Amino acid sequence: MAEASTAPAKIRRVTLTPDTFPRHWPNIMLRAGRANLNLGVWLNQAVFGGIEGNTVVLRFDAGHKQARAIVEKAENRRALETALVEITENLTTFRTEIGDTVHTLPVPQTVEDSLPRYASANPDDVRNVMENPQVSKILDVFKGRVVDVKFSTSAASETQEP
Repeated sequence: MAEASTAPAKIRRVTLTPDTFPRHWPNIMLRAGRANLNLGVWLNQAVFGGIEGNTVVLRFDAGHKQARAIVEKAENRRALETALVEITENLTTFRTEIGDTVHTLPVPQTVEDSLPRYASANPDDVRNVMENPQVSKILDVFKGRVVDVKFSTSAASETQEP
């Protein structure tokens, strides 16, 4: 009898673009925050400033100079750069800017079909999750839209026959 592998599932790395930044930035902040729980709070003060080669630009308004200084600390820089390398295919570093005005994050593009989803969500995956009456009800009550669907490997293994 063959034993099942207990190796953790490899995370699919993503290409970070201005369009995908809003969807993936929370995961990057969460991963970076494992090294320093407060780092996520300070990163939350930053907004997307652009992508230049392998660098993501994070902008802080003039009132968030302390947040910028904390994010720039060597140990926090290391944590964020590690998260970028682990989660993205195209980014390895970041730089910060201070500005009087900050750019807002791009809003995911909506689609005109019968599904409550953004263009980033695979329509077949959305159909699958909409079969769950709880998901369907929550989206209806809150007038929500699906940005992305992630299936858990543990959920998939629970449904397999022994």
